[in-house]
Amino acid sequence: MGRFSRTTRLRTARFPSVGTTIEGVVTSIVDVAVPDFVDGRIVGPKFDVSGTVQMQADVTVIDTDGEETVIHTGTGIAIAIAAALKAAKATDLHPGDTLTVSYVTDEDADDGFATKVYDAVVVPAKSAKSAK
Repeated sequence: MGRFSRTTRLRTARFPSVGTTIEGVVTSIVDVAVPDFVDGRIVGPKFDVSGTVQMQADVTVIDTDGEETVIHTGTGIAIAIAAALKAAKATDLHPGDTLTVSYVTDEDADDGFATKVYDAVVVPAKSAKSAK
């Protein structure tokens, strides 16, 4: 498959309001650099205090309508997925698993910007197949 073979645009998950949910079957998980922003524009990758590029997982899911969505797993979503994996007694998220991520509430913050709190549910592929 060629480098430019994708002919459809990949939608990015947005969680604009409490109650927004994205659900689908995981098709890929790719580690990517966390972008650094200045005045709302990406200026490059974000570095930690030791100069190492910070990484996050981008999880692509496909919903029942066949639409693909990429979920950038920043801190809040990563924490929710980790809790969901623990509840499912799974060691990691894998292609074929079903993932549901919901924006559930805001957490008060000292700087005036509320932090979004997420909930996630992971159904491992084996369990999803046996449940059908």
